[in-house]
Amino acid sequence: VLAFIVINLSWDFQKSPVFERPIETTVVFLFCSACGLLLLRAATGARFFSPPRHVDDDRASHFPEDVPSVKVASKSTASVSSRPWLFVLLVSALCCRVQIVRVLLNGHQCIATGVEGFLPLLLAVHDYWWKQRRRSADDNTSHDQKSGSFVQRLFLGQHRYVLPTTVLGITYVFIVSCTSSPQSTYVCPLSNLNRLGIPLMQALGVSLDFLVLISLPAALEPQVSTAGATKAGTPVFVGIVLLASAILVALGGLIAFYTHPREWIWVLSPGSVYWGSLAFWTLLLTIALPCALKLILSYGPLHLAMCLYISMSYASLFSLAQWNADPPTFLPPASSSVKLLVTLTICFILYLQALSSDRNVNGPTPRIRFHGRVPLTAIGIVVLVFWSWSFLRLPHYSGSSAHPIDSLLTAASAQHDAWLQQASTSNGLGECVNEYKRRYKRNPPPGFDAWHRYAIERFSAVIDDFDNLMDDLQLFWALKPSEIRRRTREAISDPWNEVAEIRIRSGKAEIGPDVKPTHRWMLDGVIAMMKNYIEKIPDMDLGFNINDEPRIAIPYNDLQGLHTDSVPTEPPKSNPFNETSKDRAAGWNFSDSSFPNKPFIDYSFQPTFHSHGSISCHPSSFARRSHLWDTLPLCTSCLAPHSTGLFLSNWTLSASPCHQPDLAHLHGFYLSPAAFKPSKVLYPVFSQSKAAGYADIRYPSPWNYIDKAVYRPTDEFPDLPFAEKESTLFWRGATSEGLSRYGEWKGMARQRLVHLANNASTKFPILLPSFPHISSNARYQPTYTTHHVPSTMLPELGLNISSIALVNKIDRCWDDDCPAQLREFGVVGPSDFQSHWHYKYLIDLDGAGFSGRFIPFLQSRSLPFKVAGVFREWWDGRVTAWKHFVPIDIRLHGLWSTLAYFHGVKPTEGKGGRKAVTEMKARTEEGERITEEGRDWVGKVMRKEDMEIYFYRLLLEWGRLTDDARDDIGFSMW
Repeated sequence: VLAFIVINLSWDFQKSPVFERPIETTVVFLFCSACGLLLLRAATGARFFSPPRHVDDDRASHFPEDVPSVKVASKSTASVSSRPWLFVLLVSALCCRVQIVRVLLNGHQCIATGVEGFLPLLLAVHDYWWKQRRRSADDNTSHDQKSGSFVQRLFLGQHRYVLPTTVLGITYVFIVSCTSSPQSTYVCPLSNLNRLGIPLMQALGVSLDFLVLISLPAALEPQVSTAGATKAGTPVFVGIVLLASAILVALGGLIAFYTHPREWIWVLSPGSVYWGSLAFWTLLLTIALPCALKLILSYGPLHLAMCLYISMSYASLFSLAQWNADPPTFLPPASSSVKLLVTLTICFILYLQALSSDRNVNGPTPRIRFHGRVPLTAIGIVVLVFWSWSFLRLPHYSGSSAHPIDSLLTAASAQHDAWLQQASTSNGLGECVNEYKRRYKRNPPPGFDAWHRYAIERFSAVIDDFDNLMDDLQLFWALKPSEIRRRTREAISDPWNEVAEIRIRSGKAEIGPDVKPTHRWMLDGVIAMMKNYIEKIPDMDLGFNINDEPRIAIPYNDLQGLHTDSVPTEPPKSNPFNETSKDRAAGWNFSDSSFPNKPFIDYSFQPTFHSHGSISCHPSSFARRSHLWDTLPLCTSCLAPHSTGLFLSNWTLSASPCHQPDLAHLHGFYLSPAAFKPSKVLYPVFSQSKAAGYADIRYPSPWNYIDKAVYRPTDEFPDLPFAEKESTLFWRGATSEGLSRYGEWKGMARQRLVHLANNASTKFPILLPSFPHISSNARYQPTYTTHHVPSTMLPELGLNISSIALVNKIDRCWDDDCPAQLREFGVVGPSDFQSHWHYKYLIDLDGAGFSGRFIPFLQSRSLPFKVAGVFREWWDGRVTAWKHFVPIDIRLHGLWSTLAYFHGVKPTEGKGGRKAVTEMKARTEEGERITEEGRDWVGKVMRKEDMEIYFYRLLLEWGRLTDDARDDIGFSMW
């Protein structure tokens, strides 16, 4: 039962939300476990916890030597008053252990792999020192053992458990390393004590585990009557210890709760997934605890530890079969898995042999009996055959003769050609109207002919494909026009909502009152974008989000209902009215006093992924049912659906949070946004960008329209041809992604990029060419395989070509997080934006919202690397990844492999003079082709004219949506 529970919990370990809230989880577990023990004792009386016969015959084998300071009295009880020192010791150790667990969870990216695997070795040494060595004088076979061969003394002597526990500890380290994913780019700071302090805390935690385990036999010590008869061991003492620990931990948690008011929202809204996982873990652990205590009572703490760690080791190896990497780039070689399996099974057999020999060492105790060596050998053969067959059947990545990016470039060209073919299929207004009806199952809005003429006169390359626009508006067809207008007024009525108003009346636009001066440029840009066609726009009020972060997150069930209600139920009318209703302005008049409730809540500085970011996903999706709290490993199953090995292959899918629960720790918007006021009700809010799953209405950003960031090379900063630029990956930016107070910066994409380029001390995967082990006179091609390369090897490969840094100062941080980031990264002085064109490779990342640099980067002759952040803009779909720019996954694990492809790598020598990595020539031609095609295409579909065309059509659609006669109006050729 215990092994079954351990295996199940091992598989659920990294995706359970219970570890995101260690204090709450611990309190519940300690309390429920204590109650479970006391109820079990009351229900079963002496039966369940009665010691086995060998304990009665040989009490001295476990009591009192397990705790050297404990002396067995002729009369002992389990009361707290009789052993106050043991009560204080256990409660203190448990409370300290809880605090250590909390610290380790917060700094999990810095842990040392497999340290806890040496706990059985500590117990084996303790077993030898305090039990076996002290009993040697009374052991009838001790003389024979001392005079026997070395092998006999090793396997059957007093220290017979030292060898299997040593092998288990070493094997456990390798198993954890082998079965874990490559390390993520989550920051383990070099400049503070985490890198050394976290492993020390691990060692302290193992020491406390050891102390608790060797103390439990004394807590479970059977009561001895005056006649010498052994009565039942009691769990009452342990139950009281757990209750006291739960109370102390709860008090500490309450103090922390009241001293951190900004976390109250998060603490008080754990969600149904947490409660379900907590119930699952508490149930299994409550069942496991009596089993563990029974095992300690019967065989001692060493055997409990061996049972746990052998079970966890087998569970970790078995988990390889559940990996979802496609292709399995990150899977270890089958030979390594089989070697570890063989070693673990040998360790298991050695342990069983040592356990079965106890009857020869400890007298007549009938432990686990194996008659001869045949049963042990049979068990070993069965386990080895089954597991080896399982591992050899797994898909293992052995490399490829072609680089994956070659196929991605080919696929991108085909994808772009297919998109372009359907983006502008119509010739003339009539065909455009018919194509509109075919695509969207409605008539075009009134004024569509004027829009079409406007687009044609400006040589728009996109006439028919406005799917982004229509998708953003689709849900609002489920609301009545009057309700849309009412919600618009509710959102813009209160300046606290940070939704600014633009009012259009009689062909003129004006900005509403109470707009923050710092954000007025945004609304001025919106009005400038409308000036050429404002007289064609019907009267309306518009609410613009003045924050960077999106605002509208609709839960899945509500979203499905809105989708159902928004689908057209009738074909388009043949003769609609080609004008909006008269006196539309009156329909927008509301009294601000009629909105007493705030439609938005302030969720700034809170984790937002599970509360808002993933709530639009299906309840069975990976993101909804898993909380990947462990930031140390790379989540290969999260990136597999949108990746080809190390490289991003599906730009659109990479934005979806539904298969990526690790996004909760990879961007500032999900970690701790600086200004986030969301709503879970469908309010009409226009935003410059939005995350996937949000229901904001995107519009072209004024940032680019009014040239806040502009491509304008000068004589001082010329834009040279691609081949003549400095071969450097360049980025300068600020820590504007989110606000950090409790170490959130370690997961933010910008900080991770700077750390990866300058401070990384761990290995990261790079796809490099290498030669196979064949004869020197054979003819062969190099094979591209994944090498786990330390940062110190980048100069050897010729990849130390990055210039990535934070500028001026560390922003958006509190308390110790500001100096911590400054120590870790440092800052450089500002540079002219036009200096970017000096460098061959430019990398672009989102900040608190979209990045305004991407369009200028596309316009340049440099090769833009675009990190697939969480935000998508109006142009999404118009430019194609690997055709017009180079996509990089937000995890950044493929950055160096991508750079190596375009820049090339130098050969490196391996063992015995063999080249470990052969030369990979720079793909300058491919890089220049992407640069030129992107530069040419952005000049056709992302001009200022294209922004006007998009916004013009958006306003026409919105005018029809908010019209009370919207079902009867539209444009028709007849």
